[in-house]
Amino acid sequence: MNHIFQSTKVILLALALSIGISYVSAWTAPAVTPPNGNVAAPLNVSNTAQTKAGNITANYLIASSESNAPVFKDSNDSSYFLNPNGDSILNSIYATKICFGADCKTAWPTGGATYTAGNGLSLSGTTFSTNTTQTQARVSGNCAVGSSIRVINTDGTVSCEVDDAGLTTETDPTVPASVKDGISWTEVSGKPAGFADGVDNTGPSGLGAAFIPPWDNACNNWGYCVCPPGAVQVGRQRPPENSIEMPVCSYLQ
Repeated sequence: MNHIFQSTKVILLALALSIGISYVSAWTAPAVTPPNGNVAAPLNVSNTAQTKAGNITANYLIASSESNAPVFKDSNDSSYFLNPNGDSILNSIYATKICFGADCKTAWPTGGATYTAGNGLSLSGTTFSTNTTQTQARVSGNCAVGSSIRVINTDGTVSCEVDDAGLTTETDPTVPASVKDGISWTEVSGKPAGFADGVDNTGPSGLGAAFIPPWDNACNNWGYCVCPPGAVQVGRQRPPENSIEMPVCSYLQ
C-alpha cells in the first residue's frame, strides 16, 4: 500500500514539472527596455516620455509649474488644441458665461449700434461721407498757363478765367485811368483816344488839352506842385515816373 502511494506522488510531481516547463518555454523575454518592448510599462514618476494608449480618468490634473501646464490636442485634428499657458485654437466654444478680465457676459448685448453724423459729414445707413455743402472738397482741377482759378466748386472742380493781371476796363475818357500791379502805362492796350500819354488830352468843354507840367516848372522846394500861370487845375495824377502827385492842367479856351 505504501508503495502505491509513493508511486502516485512521483507521477503527480512529474506531471506538475512538465506543465511548468511548458509555460516557461512559451514565455518570451522583452527584446528592449519597456515600454518599447512587448510588455507595457506602468505610468511612473520618471523623466522618460510615456504614451498611454487607453483612456485616463482623473478627478483633476495639477501642473508642477506654470510652464509645465498640459496642452490638450484633438486626437482627430492636432491643429485644434487647448493651451492653458498660451494661445488656443478651437473649432467651437460653447459657454454660459464669457469674461474679459472682470467684465463677464452671460449673453450678447441687445440692440444695434448708433451712428451720428457730425459737422461736415453726412450719413447713409452706416456709411459716412463728406458733406460738400459744409466742407470744401479737395481741389481736383487746374487751370492752363496764363489763367487764374476764378471759382472752386463744391465738388472740387474749378472754373478758370484769363489772367488780366489786375487791370480794369474803363470806357469813360473823363475818368482818370489807373494801372495796378506795377504795370507801366505804355504796356496797357486798348487805351481810348486822347490817353496815349497817360493823360486825358480831350479835356472838358471850354478847356484846352489837359497836360501835366514839367517837374522843375511846377513844384517848389517843399514838393508841392501847381499849374503854371494862366492854366487851371482840372485834376491830379501820379505819373509812373514821379513819386508824388502832379496837377493835371488846362488852359481856358
